[in-house]
Amino acid sequence: MSLLQKSIDRDLCSYFSDFKERAEELLLILKSITSTQEEGVFMSKLVSSSDDSKVEAHITNRAEVGIYNIKVLKLASSQKNLSDGLYIKEFCLLDEGKHIFTLLYGQKSIDISVDIKDEDKNDTVLEKLLQAIEKANVEIYGNIECYGKYKEKLVLNGKNKGRSNSFKLFDKDGRIISYTGIWNVAREAKNAEFIINDISYENEENIAILQDEDIILKFNEVSKRNIEIKIWNDVRKVEENIESFKKKYNLFFKRLKKIKSYKEIEDEIKILEEKDIKKLNEIGLKADNIYYIKLNKNILRKNLKDNYEKVKEVFMIRNDFLLELTKFCSQLVENKFTIIKDNFTVEKNNEEINSKAVYTNEGKIAFTKEEIGKKMDYIC
Repeated sequence: MSLLQKSIDRDLCSYFSDFKERAEELLLILKSITSTQEEGVFMSKLVSSSDDSKVEAHITNRAEVGIYNIKVLKLASSQKNLSDGLYIKEFCLLDEGKHIFTLLYGQKSIDISVDIKDEDKNDTVLEKLLQAIEKANVEIYGNIECYGKYKEKLVLNGKNKGRSNSFKLFDKDGRIISYTGIWNVAREAKNAEFIINDISYENEENIAILQDEDIILKFNEVSKRNIEIKIWNDVRKVEENIESFKKKYNLFFKRLKKIKSYKEIEDEIKILEEKDIKKLNEIGLKADNIYYIKLNKNILRKNLKDNYEKVKEVFMIRNDFLLELTKFCSQLVENKFTIIKDNFTVEKNNEEINSKAVYTNEGKIAFTKEEIGKKMDYIC
């Protein structure tokens, strides 16, 4: 243990360390309640749906407060084709050779061929047809389903929903499409159709995107009745954070009172006292002086209910007192203040030396004026 560490006032060091911690806590809540960014307290929003099973709502904090009445008329779907049921153990009735068919998918037209052999049975034909379609690398996937013990059907599904993703198959040279019946449409590709606040919309997916993706509605079922989507400010979160601000503020200034005799601190307090703190009084935060704030929850709640924007402006629109307080806490956290304690006794070469000792709010110590402001290696 060094002589410096043996000689320092550990209670004072502990006090300054705790003071810095209180400054950090107050700074954190100040940044949160005054922030205009999405993560700021006053930007927080909540959303609800009158029927989540039919319409889910997801929002960011940039979403505008309001009510949306939604009616889902149709859900978007992808196309599904289903072939005829073929007896799998029977030899196919197709001529040997290449059978060419055309696949129309959206704006694409592709000719696809399937090589048939005389010994092929119907199950082999369905497998070859499925492989040829999947090899063409179009947005269609399929599988073969069993119907009873002896029949199989080929199922084709579009990967994407919406009318623009419909597809057609027809024979070009040969008759593999007509033989299998895979041109049969079991489910059409459809767009979602819905109404938002009496205006009709369509989309290829079962979602609605509003306000530059700040609101996303997901449709799960058709709804005959209006479903209400409500977006509102998270008033409870605001109230909790203002109460937290009050507690951290009072704890910080309780600690500050004990060291306000230091010149740098006194100077900063004078600057704070010149700022207008009375704006806080209007929303229920009563401050007779800068050292203690009282919170009238009834006044705060009434303001949050009746005039939310007024409360928001007190914190988010330029408030000189809060700006100066934020600056003050930042300086403390960043170790920009040096606090001096006089008549500090240290030992050097077994002799007592009375000198000025210097503490920063991080608990650092120096012996001479020249050392003040330099980075010190001794920390409490």
